[in-house]
Amino acid sequence: MTEARNAILFVKSKDRTAWLNRARRDPRISHSGFRVAFMLVEDTDQNGTLFQKPIEIARRAGVHLKTLRLALDALSRLGYVSIERGGYRQPSKITMIPFASKARSAA
Repeated sequence: MTEARNAILFVKSKDRTAWLNRARRDPRISHSGFRVAFMLVEDTDQNGTLFQKPIEIARRAGVHLKTLRLALDALSRLGYVSIERGGYRQPSKITMIPFASKARSAA
């Protein structure tokens, strides 16, 4: 079980930088979407996961709540993050998807 956990770790800053650079170069990601992606890179834990209320994420990213939802939906649709929405006034779980693990799972 420990090996499976370690396989999804997103600890290295080099991996986070590569993830963010890929998002930066992706023309399908809007300016506000990149702001949200940048904030995720800064605020996620060592596993690349963030547990926060959407209103708090929007405030920290400097965007409106509806803009945050649109940006997160786009990032999710493009394969950058996975989202588990929380209930009313509950935190959402946002997990950054490392691109290396996608390649491994396809092989």
